[in-house]
Amino acid sequence: MIKKKIFNIFYFSLSFAAIIIFIALVYTWYNLILDDAKLSHQKKQLEMSQVSAIGIQMFFEHVQNELSFFYKLQLSYKTNNSDEMDILLNHFKTEGIIGMYLLEGENKNHTRFGIPPTANEIKNILKRHSQEFYLSDIYKDNSTGGQIYFYFCKKINPDIFDNKIFFIKLNLDFILEKYFLPLQLSKSDYAWVLDDEGSLIYHPNHKDMILKNIFESNRKCNSCHQSFDIQKNILVNKTGYSEYVIGDEPLKIMAYSPIKVANRNWYISISTYLPDVTYNLKSKLSLLIISSTIIFIIIIGFIIFNYRSNLKRIKAEEENKSISNEMKFQDEVNHMSRLASVGELVDTVAHEINTPAGIIGVQADILNLKYPDKKYSEEIEIIKKQVSRISSYTRSLLNFSKRIPYNPQRNNIINVIEDSLYLLGHRFREKQILIVKEFDRNSYDYFIDKLQLEHVFINILNNAVDEMEIGGTITLSIKTILGEPANPSLQTGIEIRIHNSGNQIPAQNLDKLFEAFFTTKPDGKGTGLGLSISKKIIQRHEGTIEVKNTDTGPVFIIRLPNKNI
Repeated sequence: MIKKKIFNIFYFSLSFAAIIIFIALVYTWYNLILDDAKLSHQKKQLEMSQVSAIGIQMFFEHVQNELSFFYKLQLSYKTNNSDEMDILLNHFKTEGIIGMYLLEGENKNHTRFGIPPTANEIKNILKRHSQEFYLSDIYKDNSTGGQIYFYFCKKINPDIFDNKIFFIKLNLDFILEKYFLPLQLSKSDYAWVLDDEGSLIYHPNHKDMILKNIFESNRKCNSCHQSFDIQKNILVNKTGYSEYVIGDEPLKIMAYSPIKVANRNWYISISTYLPDVTYNLKSKLSLLIISSTIIFIIIIGFIIFNYRSNLKRIKAEEENKSISNEMKFQDEVNHMSRLASVGELVDTVAHEINTPAGIIGVQADILNLKYPDKKYSEEIEIIKKQVSRISSYTRSLLNFSKRIPYNPQRNNIINVIEDSLYLLGHRFREKQILIVKEFDRNSYDYFIDKLQLEHVFINILNNAVDEMEIGGTITLSIKTILGEPANPSLQTGIEIRIHNSGNQIPAQNLDKLFEAFFTTKPDGKGTGLGLSISKKIIQRHEGTIEVKNTDTGPVFIIRLPNKNI
């Protein structure tokens, strides 16, 4: 009945969620289409700007070669009236070149054709002659309708420092428009260019802003531009997409790429109004709403159908779960009964074994005294060792049933670990296992039961050896734990880690590892009591034990508090 009410709540919640999903889908799909159209157009803009950049770079490489050729040609003639030079000069004039000059010092300027440069322009040319080919600053000639021009310079002797420079004057607008107009830009797309110092050197719509610098904006600039962060990012990122707003104009999207011209970098940006790009979304939006409505109806129909068809299934599941819980409870009762029977049996069996074992041990001592000449000393020693081994097994069983006395004394933890490693030395050598000890020099004297902790370490190490391949590594480390007043469960003590390079423990077995009678070893090779007993010993010391998987194998973590008696 309760589950049915929960399912009703789930049904209505799912219906409400379906409505929310419907609205979210419409909104999300709309934005996806918008973003897709915007990104697609920006990619096209970037492609066009890169094509323009390649064309302009090739133009300047061509001009650079022709400039060198013309200078050499000029030197080969005694006069400047050769037909070849006239043909080349006419060719230059069709390339946007509006002047040609030879500078042999600040006051020795020879004009081949065109308006001679001013004194300030010559100073600028001389200032920038560190490379063989370089550009001057860009200038605006207000007397010719605002013509934008600059000088492309060639140092005649690039290996020495002198003032001999052959240079030409170029019409910037002519060059840029030559490569922008063939791009077939849309009606709202336009290109503009920044130089590497942040000056606007070309813009078809804002002639009055030419040569204005983004780092020196004034009140007039700020009336339209809230900031020039986008333009500054162009100088940093070199290539990419962006979007921005100017004044009351709609949002614009853009793409930009660099142009390498001699010693300078220019940046071509192609911009357009975003509403012009998304105008065609109306048809897509209609399709989006129709498809979303269909999906919404399908979802609601599926919820109703699922609600009706699952009522009977829910009732059947509740009945099956009730039967399953009863069976599980019965299994737990049987398991507890088994543990109780084993606990009662352990005491009797251990007593029955210890009595004859003790008698055998005493008789072995008597034989040792009876034959002082050590005639049978080796055989007697074997008997005593086997008796001790039997006693060890019975002590383990008594420990599991909590009948063995707990006798803590001050002992050094490191000594206990070393004794355990010594006892298992033959097993380590047999499998060529490397033992790594990460102990510091702190004193680890604690009130512990040495024999019981040896049992814990030997058990964990034995299991590790069983699971490891030949040539593995076991690492033992000890560190001090400092208690925290805010966390009473974390007491001052030590943490012992035993890590082996064997296979990881399956995740489904981690929680069962310390249960009594749980073992993954083949029949006859494990009782499933070792780790269960070890956990009880650690709990008697008021400590904790856990196991975790790491990338390099399982690790057992034992924490013992520092208890003073």
